[in-house]
Amino acid sequence: MALNQRDASVLRCFESFCAVEGLTFDVALNDAYAVESFLALDASDLAPHSLGTYRSALRRLGTALRTPRRFAASPSPPPYNERDRAALWSRVNHQGSPARVANATVLLAATLGAGLRPRELAHLRGSDVLRSKGRVIVRVRAASPRLVPVTEPGANVLGALANERRDYLFRPNARVRDTKNLVGEIAATL
Repeated sequence: MALNQRDASVLRCFESFCAVEGLTFDVALNDAYAVESFLALDASDLAPHSLGTYRSALRRLGTALRTPRRFAASPSPPPYNERDRAALWSRVNHQGSPARVANATVLLAATLGAGLRPRELAHLRGSDVLRSKGRVIVRVRAASPRLVPVTEPGANVLGALANERRDYLFRPNARVRDTKNLVGEIAATL
């Protein structure tokens, strides 16, 4: 491969860096981390646009972009442990009014118990809460219709509310269901 003057100059600088650091040139040229180390250590005095030029030349000449190192993924923790859920349920009872307590209760029962998204929660009606073989199931009618089993304590809460009301369970007096703040302003206080 014929190199232009700039590429040849960049390669000479990178080769010198590899020799000082004890890296094998061919291997380092294909390693995105070696390229970034060179740019951070040996080329740090260059202007930002020159660093970009060096990076582009080295990646083009090597395969640094095509062979990134893969790191093992660490397991993610569950979103809420028992203590977190208990704290959230406790905060529900300390809302400023009975209406806020009712809305916060539905919010936690539907999101923690069934994993509903805010828009799905906003459109949840009592008639969408079903009982089947001793389990409580929510019928989601939004963009991705599905039946979702509800875990405790959300199942008891939604089941009891559905027996009382067939209409909207969350913020029943709201005139608009698709406003972005319908769920957010209640969730922000928990």
